[in-house]
Amino acid sequence: SRHTTPMIRTPFFFFFLCALCLFAVSCKKHESGKNRSVQFRTVSVQKIHPIKDPDQNATLELNVTMDYPVAYANDSILKQLQFTFLHDLIPDLPDTATHPETAIAFSLQKKIRLYDASENPDETDLDDKGEASKTAAKWWDKSTLNVVYNKHGLLSYSVKSEQYTGGAHGGVNYRNALIDLSTGEKLQEEDLFTE
Repeated sequence: SRHTTPMIRTPFFFFFLCALCLFAVSCKKHESGKNRSVQFRTVSVQKIHPIKDPDQNATLELNVTMDYPVAYANDSILKQLQFTFLHDLIPDLPDTATHPETAIAFSLQKKIRLYDASENPDETDLDDKGEASKTAAKWWDKSTLNVVYNKHGLLSYSVKSEQYTGGAHGGVNYRNALIDLSTGEKLQEEDLFTE
């Protein structure tokens, strides 16, 4: 009876040790899965600007909204994501711009100068009946960057640009991107598909 007790303890101890190791490994995997997604804050700026003669009531409505990355487990990849997001939303942004509010203010001022230098916004258009009507123009320029997917080490977002400067309809443009969060690099079609 004295010799059987250590034999029973050894398998029990071994089983307990294996269970503890499995538990530790599963917790580690679960923990690392949490850190593979990025946290964001929404930045939104809207500005209404009179175009040309303020007495004509012609206005330009500017609106920029973006999901801006603020937290990620890897700080260097976070900085890379912030740079990429700002420059995808505002392509002609100087490389020194690092804060979203400053970048958006730069973009809005540049757009205002561009619209102010453009054609007269109070032009005669045709109404629904095909007759000439002269109304104060309301132009708009909207840009949004929205995160579409943020799981399993991948980050996908879409940039949508809309403009209306008179006429029958405005214009819309979409750009999409997919980022590998282990490197912070954009993935291209060739990285995802084979022939």
